[in-house]
Amino acid sequence: FQAEDGIRDVERSRGLGDVYKRQSKYRCESLGQACELINEGSEEEQCVWSNPNDASAPVIEPWEEILTPGYKYEKTANGVKIKTEQGECLEAFTPLLFGIKTNEFSQCKFDMENKDYENMGDYFGFNNLYRKNHSMSLTMPSVDAILNEFNETNLTYYYVLDKIGEMRLYVKCQDKNGNKNIKPYLIDICIKPGPDKTAPMILSSNPESGSYVKFNQTEQEITLYVNEPAECKWSLQDKNYEDMENEMSCLTGLQEAGLYGWTCTTTLPIQNSSTFYFRCKDQPWLKGTANESERNANQESFVYELKKSESELKIDKIEPNGTIIGGTEPFSITLKAETSGGAENGKATCWFKFSSDGSWIRFFDTFSSIHEQSFDFMLSGLYNVYVRCEDVAGNEDEKETRFKLDLDTTPPKIIRVYNDGMLKITTNEDAECVYSNDNCNFVWENATKMGGIEKEHEAGWESGKTYYLKCKDLWNNKGSCFIVKAV
Repeated sequence: FQAEDGIRDVERSRGLGDVYKRQSKYRCESLGQACELINEGSEEEQCVWSNPNDASAPVIEPWEEILTPGYKYEKTANGVKIKTEQGECLEAFTPLLFGIKTNEFSQCKFDMENKDYENMGDYFGFNNLYRKNHSMSLTMPSVDAILNEFNETNLTYYYVLDKIGEMRLYVKCQDKNGNKNIKPYLIDICIKPGPDKTAPMILSSNPESGSYVKFNQTEQEITLYVNEPAECKWSLQDKNYEDMENEMSCLTGLQEAGLYGWTCTTTLPIQNSSTFYFRCKDQPWLKGTANESERNANQESFVYELKKSESELKIDKIEPNGTIIGGTEPFSITLKAETSGGAENGKATCWFKFSSDGSWIRFFDTFSSIHEQSFDFMLSGLYNVYVRCEDVAGNEDEKETRFKLDLDTTPPKIIRVYNDGMLKITTNEDAECVYSNDNCNFVWENATKMGGIEKEHEAGWESGKTYYLKCKDLWNNKGSCFIVKAV
């Protein structure tokens, strides 16, 4: 059934995505009674075989390959414990990626308590798609961070440590037939107690370092993702955190963490040399207190670069244009666009549409400076085609072309005949010509082919003979017999 994905890609490339959405479920089920479309409408939509006689719950096991390097699963009677390779608990605010595998396509849920599948709090990985491989990321806060966040509740250090120091996730899965685990799969994660002694980690940025910016752009807003609440600064030189001149705007509440961590944003000036240095300092709740010295700052900068586009992106040429002559319908044509300039010397993604208010459709062949889309069923008529291209920096250009598809049903005409030591004729269009010296009722294949190409044709000249000529064009339109008497 993996061929179904290939069919979908081809149909979407031809602008038939809506047709696919209407037909894909029917087409999948038509492959067999046990065939079923899962994850309908998502990027992971696929046609699978669903055994109607399956009465077994999914089998769960750890996903070894996805686990963050430096950690390991320790198998237990009912699941696994996750620890460092040295057998220690996790440091607070350490990003951890882990996962489970199931022996069939399943939806999986987890909770901090053992509940029925229906009553569990969240989907594993916060995703309800049917999968065999299920991943989840987790960053556990420190005890001090929790105490600071909820200081008005008079929580104690040891009470919080007891709650998060040993965390247990109860996991259950359900297959497409409704079979679900009764006994949970347990994932135990422990957090190392004690003060935070590690500096923040800048996990990623948006846009990524090394990204291009538009031609003539003067500034760029960026976001850093940090593994723990922190304050961050930046400079045009590599300096200590305290000496950096520019502060960022950071979210520092525990409940303000996003999918990729805590965010810090700023707007950077775009210069000829756009290299920036970032450093962060953790535990912002200690700022200005007697415990300020306990905060950890980066000792090395996160180096960030932006690249300037050398020029504007331009659509240099769109084909076809003008009039295209064909002999039969439907026509086969290739829409082609060429781009130059921009961020990557013309490399871009291009879209097209056939009306000003139509929807943009991406070229089948794109992501370069040449962009092509083939059409096999075009009818004669006048066409306006709009093309839009954009590169990685956001440089854009938009142009249009007009072409006419014209059906040629008219045979070629002989417009000139003369004797130049040879019988020579000229036709009004490219053609192939033959002759007979008997009469006009000859069979084309048995006649003598004239020499020459395109519109100019010739044959030997013999006085006293009569030449019965016929010509046909590239579309096999044959003209009537033309008679020449050699005198």
